[in-house]
Amino acid sequence: MSFPQFTSNPNAPIEPTVQARIEVSEIPPDDNRALYIEQPLDTIFTDYMVHNHYENPNNIYMAGMTSPEGFNGHSVAFFQLAAPTLLWVADWTASRAGDPPIRPSEFPGDPNWVLLYKKYQPAQLALMPDGETPLYRISGTYVYGHLNPSIDLSNEVTFPRAPWMRNDFPRKLEWLDTESYLIDSTL
Repeated sequence: MSFPQFTSNPNAPIEPTVQARIEVSEIPPDDNRALYIEQPLDTIFTDYMVHNHYENPNNIYMAGMTSPEGFNGHSVAFFQLAAPTLLWVADWTASRAGDPPIRPSEFPGDPNWVLLYKKYQPAQLALMPDGETPLYRISGTYVYGHLNPSIDLSNEVTFPRAPWMRNDFPRKLEWLDTESYLIDSTL
């Protein structure tokens, strides 16, 4: 099958046609190439989002010098008041039509994370456009402290996943590359 190409840019070269092969067929029931977990057909997630953020205070205090001459040419001094700590805050929202949504478990697999606080915010029940199917929505926050935080914070940072995705992807931050000067202008 051939499809003509069009463009509004008069300087863009245009091929007369693009060749494409289109095949229409049924998807076999054993087609498991997708990385989805099968969900019931009578319910659908309308929204699911998890945002993790990590706070790694080094417990360093900055104090202005009281001497008019400063100290070693500096006008401030830094003091470490305690060992560094690590907080993990997971904010999440889940919405599903037909059945209440699945919420993330507040018990992570790593026993080094201790649950400090949790909050649930259920939203008003609504109806889908058919006037019969209930729409459930709930948001929540979990706050954890780490028993022994790593010096390299990227060892602890994880990308969350939706409940309909298989856990087949790398999700730790440690495999990401870094690049200098993305957050500052120092050259």
